[in-house]
Amino acid sequence: MRPWFQRRARRGSGLLAARASLLLQIAADRVALDLGAPVGSLPPADPTLDWLDLDGWLRLTLRRNAQVSWETTPVDSSDAARGIALLARALDEIKREGGATVEWPREATVDEVTYVITLSRPSLRGGEVYDDDGTTVAVPLFSLQVPREEAVRVVRRPPIVYPYNSATNLYQARVPARFMVRADGTVDPSSVSAAWPDGLAPLEPKLTAQYEIFRSMVEKAIPRGRYSPAMIADCAVPQAISWTFIFQIAR
Repeated sequence: MRPWFQRRARRGSGLLAARASLLLQIAADRVALDLGAPVGSLPPADPTLDWLDLDGWLRLTLRRNAQVSWETTPVDSSDAARGIALLARALDEIKREGGATVEWPREATVDEVTYVITLSRPSLRGGEVYDDDGTTVAVPLFSLQVPREEAVRVVRRPPIVYPYNSATNLYQARVPARFMVRADGTVDPSSVSAAWPDGLAPLEPKLTAQYEIFRSMVEKAIPRGRYSPAMIADCAVPQAISWTFIFQIAR
């Protein structure tokens, strides 16, 4: 499998995305040279890298004055960022040679645009990532053998019933929950946590009490669902799950 080098645009135009992807392709070619491969060929990864080193990000910012800057996940804070560090090193080399500039298109209406670059593995759809204009960019960076991975699958949904009093009084809720599915497919009861939604201000006591009813219902039901565990190669492994349960009355 090949990791792919991708970017996600926060804002910008197709012209800016094309210029960013050209710079990233130049950086990918430099990575190939650093790894000992000729331009135009996909090199094997650095022998010190393995499939656990493909996390991390590089935030690439283009500006109207043609200047380019970038920052990455600190390598000393996460060994998993060592893969993306190869890309940062290539950009540093290009900058020292005076090549890290991007001509700003006159049609662009913004003064800067930022892309987040991550390493990803190709899928049947080609590992696509879209910016806000729908442009697809996936640049091959290096090849690396990785084990097959499968996420947790829900075999039987948790038996959650709409609380009678809540339905009668037309109360609705969204309950975000996290829990750990163990390697044997069971839920670790101590890991189940249904929390207050992020960014939602405290409600009046009556509504808070209603939300607690929904939250309690979710926490009790999650361990009663059936799950197929996550797999790495042919080995079952534990995996943390995030799931938002929605209680909604059809109108």
